Amino acid sequence: MLANKKIKVIQLCLIVLFLTLVACGAAQKQPPHKSVSERFAEKVDPQSLYPNELYITATGSGDTQDKANKNAINGVAQVIKVDLKSQQQLVEKYFETGAGKDMLLEAASTFTSQIELVTEQSLKNVNIGKTWFSQEDGRYYAFAYMDRAETAEIYSKDIANIDNEISVYYGKFGSATGKLTQLAYLHKALNLSAQREAMNEQLTTITQGARSIPPAVKSTDLISARFELTKQIKVKFELDYEKWDEFAVAVEDVLTSFGFQIVDTDPDVLVTGKMIMERLERKGFFIRWFIELHFTDVAAGTEFLTYDDDNREGHKSFSEAERRAAGRLSKAIKKNLYRKFEDYLNSLMALNK
Repeated sequence: MLANKKIKVIQLCLIVLFLTLVACGAAQKQPPHKSVSERFAEKVDPQSLYPNELYITATGSGDTQDKANKNAINGVAQVIKVDLKSQQQLVEKYFETGAGKDMLLEAASTFTSQIELVTEQSLKNVNIGKTWFSQEDGRYYAFAYMDRAETAEIYSKDIANIDNEISVYYGKFGSATGKLTQLAYLHKALNLSAQREAMNEQLTTITQGARSIPPAVKSTDLISARFELTKQIKVKFELDYEKWDEFAVAVEDVLTSFGFQIVDTDPDVLVTGKMIMERLERKGFFIRWFIELHFTDVAAGTEFLTYDDDNREGHKSFSEAERRAAGRLSKAIKKNLYRKFEDYLNSLMALNK
């Protein structure tokens, strides 16, 4: 009886040892853990279906399929996007006239918005290749792809259209009368040229350096023409701003950003205006500021542009409230007056079609 028990114990130990060895062997044969995105990539097999030399691809995820699709499309967009920093450098190249940092950022932002509109049009060529829901993490996945050759054709046509516009505006600049009207056409041509150059960089990225389209009108010719014209446009300031130099500096920054020459006599454009800052009689420390500007074409004797703004500011003391107001109004002038003057130049083109 005792011998039988020993045999059973030995048999049980052998079974346990066998199962342990089998389990260890199975564990060793299991493949290493892969992330959801890695397994999704294996499902899509991007290298065989969408080789990099023919497609731009991206994977996106989200808590809904729609968000996953959008994130995948945005991933493709990031590959050909021109960022604000490089765009600002591009703007500096076109406007080397002493423009302040705020004006360059404003111009860079404007150009970037224009480029993003074209990019969005090109992104109509993005397709969703495959979607997948992961039970493991409860998220949706999508794979997006853009055909490089097809998108390059879209960009080439857009660039050709912009080249045609630049040639038209450059021609009108040469035949227009009036310095500001000439500047309006030239300013538009430069805007388009900056946009075109950024798109051409995107085209080079899409085609992996295989395609770059030379411009119909060289940017150097536009920059040179702008420099020669703007140094002939003379501006005189007659501003009442008491002790608030920030007001005068901000106004001058905007006008010099367009390349105009500041003079004391014989101006083409006379800028008059005032800036008032007054303390309010109410509980606390509040002040009100008011700005008024008038732009006159001296030769024609007509006022062609006005700008005004007002607001309130409060702080722990009147002096601190005034200091903060001076900083705010300076930023407001640089941003809003810059835009208003650009709008005026655009209106000149509309009047002279």
